[in-house]
Amino acid sequence: VDKRDHIGGNCYDYIDPDAGILVNKYGAHLFHTDLANVYSYITSLHPWERYDHQVLARVDGRLVPVPVNINTVNALLNLTIKSEAEMDAWLASVQVKPAHG
Repeated sequence: VDKRDHIGGNCYDYIDPDAGILVNKYGAHLFHTDLANVYSYITSLHPWERYDHQVLARVDGRLVPVPVNINTVNALLNLTIKSEAEMDAWLASVQVKPAHG
């Protein structure tokens, strides 16, 4: 039984009376799915705001994506790799193979 004075549990939002903005009382609500029917159902109940989580690391004064991906390599090495195939070829050309393995 929910004992709070509002509905929604940890997904409770309210309009801040001073700022006039929507506030997530218990933190951001992140929803993940690859299933179109689940997304369709959830968004039929209430509109959702899109949120893209991005983790960045500061390397030599630049902010780059982590975990490392094509954009990270391009930013750090001033390259223009555009596809997974190009990335695979670049990796094969720069990898140092161990002497015994």
